[in-house]
Amino acid sequence: MYELIISNNVKKEIKKLDKSVIKKAIEIFDEISENPFSGIQLKGDLYHLLKTEFRLQGVSYRIVYEVFREAASTLEMPFLG
Repeated sequence: MYELIISNNVKKEIKKLDKSVIKKAIEIFDEISENPFSGIQLKGDLYHLLKTEFRLQGVSYRIVYEVFREAASTLEMPFLG
């Protein structure tokens, strides 16, 4: 299992979301920490980031994160959108 580090910006954004979206996001965070390489790699200048997307109540959400292999299995989540 990887350690998940959530940035302060993401924490602020999560607090603004509906409780059902927060619950789903937490489920996805757990899945990401178990298998972070299941995400889709971004392209261009953001090639070092991965994303996972989900839809809830007709709204699409994207979780973007980075895996630090040399940092003892650490994930950092700089964006939620």
